[in-house]
Amino acid sequence: MDWIDKNVFPSSTKESPFIRALVTVVCEGALYEDDEGSWKCNVDELKERKNLLQKYIDANTSLEVQALYAVQALFVKKGHPPGFVKSYFDSLYDEDIISEESFHTWESSLDEEPGKGVTVMAASEFFRWLKSALEENGEGS
Repeated sequence: MDWIDKNVFPSSTKESPFIRALVTVVCEGALYEDDEGSWKCNVDELKERKNLLQKYIDANTSLEVQALYAVQALFVKKGHPPGFVKSYFDSLYDEDIISEESFHTWESSLDEEPGKGVTVMAASEFFRWLKSALEENGEGS
């Protein structure tokens, strides 16, 4: 955080390119290959950088959506590894880095970022879980 505060204009830290770069670096740092050869999120590594992400994303829906596009781009770059999207989405949600609203905004976005369709499909299990959790809490329709 100190390096960012000293070297990046404060206004730039609330722009899409910065958030995407930050989330990409953090997610790459938390990436590990499991015993089956799938790339997943190391939750402990992500937790260590939780405050960094929360500081710059700042519970801003638009920036949270940019963070999800960064995960999507990394998923595409890694060749669509099974379980990748769910592991990151679970972790980002569980650690209160990305809100439920932002996940739905990302999912329904019409922006045709590279790999959007395949990423939405890979996230289907996460969204089913999110919907069932809401219904269990009486928040669903």
